[in-house]
Amino acid sequence: MKEEEDIEVAPQSEPAKPAPGRQHRAALWHESFPADPDMRNADGAAPAAERLLDADLPVHEGVRRLVALFNQSLLANVEGAVIGSNSRALHDLRIAIRRIRTVLRAFRKPLRKTSARRIDDDLRDLNRCLGPVRDLDAWIGFCEKADVARRFSKHRLWPKFVAYQKELRRMQCTTVRRHLRGSGFASLRTRVDRFLLAELPAASGAAAAPLGPLFRRALLKSLRRALKLSGLRHSHDPDDLHELRVELRRIRYFCGFFGEMLGPRMSKLSRRAHRVERVLGEMRDADLALARVTMEGPRPPRLLVVELRRLARADAAVVDAEWDKLADRDFVSAARRELKHPPNPKIS
Repeated sequence: MKEEEDIEVAPQSEPAKPAPGRQHRAALWHESFPADPDMRNADGAAPAAERLLDADLPVHEGVRRLVALFNQSLLANVEGAVIGSNSRALHDLRIAIRRIRTVLRAFRKPLRKTSARRIDDDLRDLNRCLGPVRDLDAWIGFCEKADVARRFSKHRLWPKFVAYQKELRRMQCTTVRRHLRGSGFASLRTRVDRFLLAELPAASGAAAAPLGPLFRRALLKSLRRALKLSGLRHSHDPDDLHELRVELRRIRYFCGFFGEMLGPRMSKLSRRAHRVERVLGEMRDADLALARVTMEGPRPPRLLVVELRRLARADAAVVDAEWDKLADRDFVSAARRELKHPPNPKIS
């Protein structure tokens, strides 16, 4: 995926303050969020985000609340990802990282005098390091699906093939531990604490722009960009599919952050974007799996390669049908009008 480089970060005008201690962080968390949401699963964090936001909030305070929420989800899943007893913790950790990055990138301009850009870069690098591990989890999950296992379990090549995939995943546990137990991640945690507890409160002021209008503009920008990238859905390059997926994911996250306050069509926009995003993810996983089984490790059953190619063709047909719903001219025009002139005065 190509990273945007549109705004430079201004240098800090004074030395950064040290990050507050653990008790101070806990006190501020409970002051901001009286009832702690369940942070074990980042998929459930969007409704919690909606309850924390108001369109009249200064943008720096809105960012602080969102990043604090998703950072708690990230940290809650670190131990499970390191232990690696199941794939869920790593999956949820990566979702939390993506949500934080979505917020930081949406408000780059008002955050330009903070360390938001550096945190975004560090989180991007961390997610890239953890991505191959998550891809292996998805691939092993596919191999262990009941219908797949039933179809191939009696093939003479299958046991050795699956054992090799699991051994690769076991070896990747070292990669996860190195990145989540290392000094780089510890420094990142400190920078995020400083960002939340020192930089954002210092940057916020009475004249700060309200969150709502900026948020709506960010969503409109992502919608325009996703439609512009529509041709990538026909690409066989996993990077192209990923680029389009990222933009659709931003639309879904933005809609989830504000929920119904954005307007009734935003829920439908989120669902349609998610359906395309999900199928693109399956196509990318199939492409990566084909590359893996044909280029490395024990020889797979020939029928497995045939099946992966069949799934890729089927997904390509589905994504076109779902894209037609998302890009329907009347629907897009109505969604844009709703964002420019929201029916709910709270989001104006």
